[in-house]
Amino acid sequence: MKENRNNLAHGSVSFVEAMRENSIDDIRANESLVVGFLEELIETVSTYIEDQKYKKV
Repeated sequence: MKENRNNLAHGSVSFVEAMRENSIDDIRANESLVVGFLEELIETVSTYIEDQKYKKV
């Protein structure tokens, strides 16, 4: 996954090429991990902003 991400980011492969060897189950598993991470990140950032933790005390 890391290698595919880097190759995509640097334009050395297309999305189709990068995902060619992944099964639908692999893609779904990765989706679950990414979505879970992003949901947690959004919640953490929202709490940080709501609690104004960016202000110096």
